[in-house]
Amino acid sequence: MKNRFAAALGHISKFFTLATIFVVPLVWLPVTLEAHELPKYTVLYAGVFFALLSYLLRAISLRFVSFRRTALDIPVLLLWAVVLATSVLSADQFTSFVGDYGILGVSFFGWSAFTLLYFLLTQHLTRLKDVYYVLGLLLCSISLAAALALAREFGITGPIFGLTVPGALPHAARLLSGLVFTWAVIVALGFLADKRLSLLVSIVSGCAFSIGVVGVFLWGIPLLWILLSVATGVLLMFFLIHFKEVRSWWVWLAFGLLAASLVMVLLGHLWVANRSAESFLDSHTSLLIASQNATSGFKRLWLGVGPGNFIQAFSQFRPAEFNLTPLWNLRFYLPSSSALSWFVEFGAVGCLAFLLLALVILGTIIALHLRSRSRAVEALEADDVAEDRYTKYPQPFVLVGVLSVTWLLWSATLGLVNFGTTHWLIWWVLTALTMIVSAFSPTVRSRISNVSLQTSTQYALAISFCGILLFALLVAWGVYLGRFYAAEVVSFSGLHGSPAERITKTGRAVLLNPYRGTLYVGLAEAFMAQAAQLAQTNGDPNQVYQTLGLALDAAVVARAKAPHNVAVWEYSAALYSQARPLLPDANRLFKETLERAIALEPTNPRLWLLLSQAEEYSSQLEAAQKAVERSIELKPNFVEGYLRLAELAQKNKNSAGAIAALEKGLPYSESNPDYLTQLGLLYFNGGDKADLNQAEEYLNLALALNANYSDALFGLGAVEQKRGNTAEALRLFRRVLELNPGNQLVELRLEALRPQSVAEPTP
Repeated sequence: MKNRFAAALGHISKFFTLATIFVVPLVWLPVTLEAHELPKYTVLYAGVFFALLSYLLRAISLRFVSFRRTALDIPVLLLWAVVLATSVLSADQFTSFVGDYGILGVSFFGWSAFTLLYFLLTQHLTRLKDVYYVLGLLLCSISLAAALALAREFGITGPIFGLTVPGALPHAARLLSGLVFTWAVIVALGFLADKRLSLLVSIVSGCAFSIGVVGVFLWGIPLLWILLSVATGVLLMFFLIHFKEVRSWWVWLAFGLLAASLVMVLLGHLWVANRSAESFLDSHTSLLIASQNATSGFKRLWLGVGPGNFIQAFSQFRPAEFNLTPLWNLRFYLPSSSALSWFVEFGAVGCLAFLLLALVILGTIIALHLRSRSRAVEALEADDVAEDRYTKYPQPFVLVGVLSVTWLLWSATLGLVNFGTTHWLIWWVLTALTMIVSAFSPTVRSRISNVSLQTSTQYALAISFCGILLFALLVAWGVYLGRFYAAEVVSFSGLHGSPAERITKTGRAVLLNPYRGTLYVGLAEAFMAQAAQLAQTNGDPNQVYQTLGLALDAAVVARAKAPHNVAVWEYSAALYSQARPLLPDANRLFKETLERAIALEPTNPRLWLLLSQAEEYSSQLEAAQKAVERSIELKPNFVEGYLRLAELAQKNKNSAGAIAALEKGLPYSESNPDYLTQLGLLYFNGGDKADLNQAEEYLNLALALNANYSDALFGLGAVEQKRGNTAEALRLFRRVLELNPGNQLVELRLEALRPQSVAEPTP
């Protein structure tokens, strides 16, 4: 009975392990603000939790633990220890441990889940047949996910098999999903080329191959074609070496795919010309930030900034030249690739640990290829061939070739893109399967270690205590992650409701997860919206002040929870800015929060521009001007900075200085009608004939860009009025009134210009 119960627990653990591999690439749930990565991590945590729990209960039931050891165990544990150390020493420990699921980052919990998944796979897959099942299961899941992505491409966004295809792709999804297409093509091609493949597997592999090729072609990204051509070429060489064991038809098809890939690499620019750009941090800026971070101190060099905290390095070392790029106003939470992200977040120690792990896997792959075919056959004969019916599956060298090519392909892309949950899952599964295949040799039984849990009474008590402690920690981890996800769901459910509903929902989310700073930011926004609503409806002033105070208190807690998050400080500054008419001390707090934000992100010109507003509010016009000049120094094409500088000059009654400021920024604003209008009005206020001519020139330039721009029409009418061209001025003012019916200022101008002889008589 005990053995039956233990066997059932073993099957349950294996089921959850395999179910996790199948479901993670497919799952997305539009019940949270982040509908892609967060649900995937949630499924990963849940699957690993139940699989590990069942595995531990099985060990307790049998009173012994059996470990199937691999050559990668120590490097994996070493790397996990490095991730733990960097998380503990991180400035933002919450983000390092739990992660920020609005990005494609790595956290300690996430890395631990992948490490445990690797361990569970190496323990449960005891037959070569199981390796094929897992690889086929992952291929099926990836193919379904790819089919859903193609459905989005063809405009299918309604329910499919009970699921609703999401209408929006996550960050960089086109490139990342394209990598998945490429992986599916290579794995399917490897399976299809084997002579001993069953009809069912051939059909599934054929579908996966077709979906992958269509996806890569439609996505039209040159990088995908380069990777596909390289991987196909390596796999093709493998086919030629073992030509007798593969189907010749698929070898020729591989030749055709290689040729098509090379053609697309050369002509791909013709296909991607009309594709929309995606937001990436360029590699040059990423390298600059990584180098600056590494040279900023001993800790940053060797241990990095901590998992999930690249944003800190980005803000601190953001180069001023980045302000000249179109994406200057964005904050990037990840660099251009996972390799750079790893270096910045885990330092040199983390890179060395990962390199050790990669070298062990690479050595295993080389050893597998050098192993003679006869030894592989002996390994198969040592197992139960009749029971597993290996003759229905490819020989080990085909599997080794597929695993080798795809693992090398996937590892190479670490230096090209940022991995998401699905990509890390594929990497870990390929790693586990490679190590499992390497263990199929006559010495496999010597690599199994058994640890008894009932050697002696004292030993049994110690083991029991450790088991209970581990079980309690596992349950606590599961409860916390459940509360974390529930908080995100509750917060999102009230996102588009009324301010009162948002306060209620976000308040519940804060109770579920009181450690997440962004939830307090959402609570502050809700309180601020309610205060504004009360003020607009002439509510009780005391209630308005009380609600405003609650908003500011929530912002204070948010800053305490995320003291290194520039966005939180910037949002707090915006709150204090809005509160200045109501709170006497709000401008001082506005300035202090901005100064803290600037300390965290010193090269952001927008923060300096906001600081100038705080200085102006306290009548420090000279300091305000210096702040604006600093913003322009950081971003020479900062149009808002030149407008702000002209505004300050006008307040100092320096019309010439205002004109000079706008003239300096004119090369960057020639297609900005508002800027040209402002410059024209400044020349108009100069008064003499030359100024009127300049004013007319710039106002006409603005109208050439927008013929219905009311401010430019009104300014041009004022110019004609000053010149004495009453008829033209009347025409222009009437046009402004047509565009803005009921405008009293324009009506007064018309009344003043209308001749008395044609004025309508008073009744």
